[in-house]
Amino acid sequence: MNYQKLDINAKKAWRLGRLIRLIVISVVIIPLWIFIGFFTDAPLGFTVAIGVFVLLIFAYLVISMLLYPEIEYRQWAYLMAEDRVEIREGIFFIQTSIIPIIRMQHCTFSQGPISRKYGLADVTINTVSEEFIIRGLSHETAEQITEQLKTRLIRRMTRDGKEE
Repeated sequence: MNYQKLDINAKKAWRLGRLIRLIVISVVIIPLWIFIGFFTDAPLGFTVAIGVFVLLIFAYLVISMLLYPEIEYRQWAYLMAEDRVEIREGIFFIQTSIIPIIRMQHCTFSQGPISRKYGLADVTINTVSEEFIIRGLSHETAEQITEQLKTRLIRRMTRDGKEE
């Protein structure tokens, strides 16, 4: 069985989300740095140190916006098997989660505003102890996966109910 890739629009959605985060953090941090540097009696060394810190945060956020979505897209994938769902994700450390169908409690389909703009959705799979999310799926694929999992869960519950 082959792992399935996420929708190509996931990269655009991740970039937009990170751009919004960059703007929000910049709107908060930069005026604070300017205020400390020009309107307080803070020592020059302290102001420069804060400026360097602000630039490092800004550089990290820009790299996160431009580079990470590409890496995430290449590495993230999922596999729908008859008895399990596998989710492979990560940037630096790749983690593969194997969720047996027998352990699933329920699954949900969700869309945020950025995902909706790009026609994407997420499928959340819940077990007793954990929650697993397949992010960046096309709306249609997410609906299909949710329906498949719902059918398997109902089949499992019906089978378990007959065995008692």
